[in-house]
Amino acid sequence: MVAINAGYAHSAFALRCLLANLGTQEARLIETDGDTSPVELCERLLKERPTVIGFSVYIWNYDAVVRTMRLLRRIAPDVRLVVGGPNVVPGDEVAHEIFEYADTAVVGEAEGVARDVFADSFRHAPLVTRHSKYERRKTKDERCGIVHAPPPALEEFTENMLEELNQPPPPPPDPFIRHTRGAILDDSIEYIVQPGDTLSGIARRFYQDGSYYPLILMASSDVISDPDRLEVGMRLTIPSLGTNLEDSKAKDSLWSVLLDMAILEEQRGRPGTATRLRNHTRE
Repeated sequence: MVAINAGYAHSAFALRCLLANLGTQEARLIETDGDTSPVELCERLLKERPTVIGFSVYIWNYDAVVRTMRLLRRIAPDVRLVVGGPNVVPGDEVAHEIFEYADTAVVGEAEGVARDVFADSFRHAPLVTRHSKYERRKTKDERCGIVHAPPPALEEFTENMLEELNQPPPPPPDPFIRHTRGAILDDSIEYIVQPGDTLSGIARRFYQDGSYYPLILMASSDVISDPDRLEVGMRLTIPSLGTNLEDSKAKDSLWSVLLDMAILEEQRGRPGTATRLRNHTRE
């Protein structure tokens, strides 16, 4: 299967869906972009010794697909060519060339018929209607067979979809709970929360800077669920700030948490604290 993607970086999601529906048939996805010439693409394709080549046709790659198929017809006439996609439209005066070089054109949602279409193409089966799943016919003025794929049977899973939609959404992950990944707990001390304590106040006491409170949050995530809600008697782990800043991995981990907490501070209407958190990552 061939995907000629647009110039910017993206993947061929549609062809990946088709590959997932081919069952045990051997197939491979070849991705390129519009900067690849038809000659280069043909060389790459024929190195795979294909029996069938399928193209996904869009407005941005139509010309490239036509040029590539035209060349394949000349140098590899025995290879079966299959096309599908939004720009495969029978009767379209602009997009008529695609039908001159293709053996089979799939019109509509191909996921449900791809396995049968490619199985027939592997066997070089005649283009006659064999399956009740879809209608396949050969037009009078076009050399390729046209597979009219039926619309997906939405009623088969509509009930399940509605049931899922009616379920309450799962609770969002607690953004404050962080594990100690990368944080160094050597030389840490334990602190018991006292009446009136705040996390930033505790950080100011031990680090002389309240905006380093995320380091305490990282080390005490097993007891803190929200930095604004400390309970008297909580036992917090106070890591050594100097030790964590001297180690590059621990420092990167701390910077990541600082940036996360800066976003949350902005959402809570504290832009000044958010700025101080970000400033640490620039030091």
